[in-house]
Amino acid sequence: MLDELIRKWLSNNLDLIQALAVIIQTLIAAFMLWTLAQNAETLSITRRQLESSIEPVLDVDMFGPTLRLRNDGTVAIRRVESIAVISAKFDLNTREIIEYEVLRGGVPLRDALETSETFDVDLSPYIQMVRLAEAAGSANLYCLVLRYRRAADMKRFVQIVPFLVAKDSQASTADIYMPLFNMARVTEGGLAAFGDMQVIEVAKQQLLELYRTKVAPEDL
Repeated sequence: MLDELIRKWLSNNLDLIQALAVIIQTLIAAFMLWTLAQNAETLSITRRQLESSIEPVLDVDMFGPTLRLRNDGTVAIRRVESIAVISAKFDLNTREIIEYEVLRGGVPLRDALETSETFDVDLSPYIQMVRLAEAAGSANLYCLVLRYRRAADMKRFVQIVPFLVAKDSQASTADIYMPLFNMARVTEGGLAAFGDMQVIEVAKQQLLELYRTKVAPEDL
């Protein structure tokens, strides 16, 4: 008797049962999607937290007046810009900077730099803005100050690029660019004519001190 009543009820309410089944399946699917979304968000947060603990690495190299920037780290970089350029005349006899100029101002260079990506910056326009006259017994030093952000949390970082510019003795209108952040390249370039390597190291340190006293308080 009970079985017959159940079969009759099921027969009379088949549409309702099917509708309820569809609703339950829909709710289960929605819950699964929500769970997946929550898991994805959790993974995203975890990834950002992990990346926020990793220092970005902006590698630099020079080829003549071309500065090549490379994301040599494992996290993405955003908003690469130049924020200052420094020029300084270094007296090779007294081993002191006797004249300098600091030009501040943000110039966007690259919005995004993914891992292993590179891009080039022409240094010539920066030199023209702060160029010092050539003088015997001195060397003209320059420093480009770059600022960039870690993509995960947009924390700011600064990269200092010191280099030397001199006239080519074989072609008076041409310039020789030599990085001071890679002293081996200075030796290869034959610029020891400005003094021994110790003198060049002193010049670089004084140039960096100019950055610390004239730019660093405002670089961030």
